[in-house]
Amino acid sequence: VIDMQVLSFVSSLLAATSSKTRLCQGTYDVEECAASEAALLVGERNAKNVSGTWMKATRRAMSLVELAEAGDTPDAVARLRDTGVIDCLRAGFPSDQWQRSLAALSACVDCLVLNWLERGERFDDLAAQTTLFDAAIFEQRGFVELDDPDLTALARHEPIVTHRANLRQALDAYTSLDVPGCDDDLANHIANELRQQNLLPKIKQSDETTTKDDGKKKIAKDPWAGLGKTFF
Repeated sequence: VIDMQVLSFVSSLLAATSSKTRLCQGTYDVEECAASEAALLVGERNAKNVSGTWMKATRRAMSLVELAEAGDTPDAVARLRDTGVIDCLRAGFPSDQWQRSLAALSACVDCLVLNWLERGERFDDLAAQTTLFDAAIFEQRGFVELDDPDLTALARHEPIVTHRANLRQALDAYTSLDVPGCDDDLANHIANELRQQNLLPKIKQSDETTTKDDGKKKIAKDPWAGLGKTFF
């Protein structure tokens, strides 16, 4: 029996070094998980009704005793919707262990941010639905609170976005290597992804359009201009 426990413990340590797993703060193993796993914390309805990517954080077993006590339920989960909104943050710790909850949720958020960036998506297109409890996690990572969230999203069965990502603020945060709950290696990885986007030319919106034929700029015309002169 002891041999099997040892084998299982060693296997778990080897799994923690796989490329799929992100180690955060040396305490949690974070990896993508199925909606069925997330449902253990958020419920079946919340887990399976929306298409997205789930991350789960599980405290690393540092001894055979901890390994034996570990169950199937993750310590925390968070979701990145396909629309670019992070929501549904849940932790499985008692309310008096809120610090452990924040650490586990922070680990999930960092890995979802990295997941978004590695897809080649613009960081500024990322958003979050937060609560009073977890809002600080996003603000420490360069997300800016909205003054006037769109409450009509409820009628559309969409999340109420409370924070939006800001590239410059996020780059400053991750470059400082002082983001709570994020280990230095992961912070550097995210910062490098952000730097690549910071070097890209910004897209400027204008009322002017350029034709491919002669390269000359033409002012976009209002198709309704002049109707007042016609009828009045």
